[in-house]
Amino acid sequence: RAPMASTNGTTPKTLCIVGVAGFIGSHLLEKVLRERDWSVIGIDMVSPAKIQQLLGADKKWSGRFEFHQLNIVTSGLELKNLIAKSDVVINLAAICNPSEYIKQPVNTINSNFTDAQDCITYCVELKKHLIHFSTCEVYGRTLASYGLDAKDDKNVILDEETTPMIMGPV
Repeated sequence: RAPMASTNGTTPKTLCIVGVAGFIGSHLLEKVLRERDWSVIGIDMVSPAKIQQLLGADKKWSGRFEFHQLNIVTSGLELKNLIAKSDVVINLAAICNPSEYIKQPVNTINSNFTDAQDCITYCVELKKHLIHFSTCEVYGRTLASYGLDAKDDKNVILDEETTPMIMGPV
C-alpha cells in the first residue's frame, strides 16, 4: 500500500511493535494511534485482550493498525515480511513476570535474548531501525521478595492490573 500523507506534509512512519499486547506495548500502541499519523503493525503471541478496545473497523485508525497473532520463534518468514513493511521495529517480547524468573530461568533468558535473534537479524538484513529492550526489567519486585508469605498468590504474582504494590528494581 502507498504511504499516506500526514497532516504536517511528511510521510508517516510504519511502526512494528513486537509484544504489542503486553503492558508497555498496549500503552505505546494507544498513544501512537491517538497522537501520530503513523501506521502500526502489532505482533504478539497472545490474544489481543489488552488492545481489544483499539481493534475494529469502526475505529478512526482502523486503516493504520493491523494485528498479527504469531510466535516470533516459529513464524520467521511471516515476521520477516512484517518487518519488511516497517520503518521502525520495537521489540518488547519477553517473559514479564518476575515470579517466573526463578521458576523459568532458562526460558526467561531465551525470551529476552535468544528468541529475539531472528527479529534482530531481519532488522539488520532489511536495514530497519530496531529498538530492543526487555519489559520485564521495569516492573519491580513482588511483595514476596520483601518477606511476605510466598504461599499467598497475591504476594508472588506480578500482574500490572492486580498487584497491590510494585516497588524497587528487579
